[in-house]
Amino acid sequence: MPVLTFHLRHWMDRLKAEKNPFTQLTAGVIETANAVTRAYTRAVVERVGSALQAAPKLGLSRQTVASYLVSPSFS
Repeated sequence: MPVLTFHLRHWMDRLKAEKNPFTQLTAGVIETANAVTRAYTRAVVERVGSALQAAPKLGLSRQTVASYLVSPSFS
């Protein structure tokens, strides 16, 4: 029984620690797909260093990536 208790506690701790934004949505924090795409693209560009390197990884043209960097995201 102690082993089962340990595993259940461990599993519950992992569930609490998970901060997946897509599983913890409330009506007030839902963003448009466009806003999420632009934010994700900006994050990828920051990670890899340039729009030129990010474009093939995202499957987008470098012009599209550059436009996402310039324009604001509206929700």
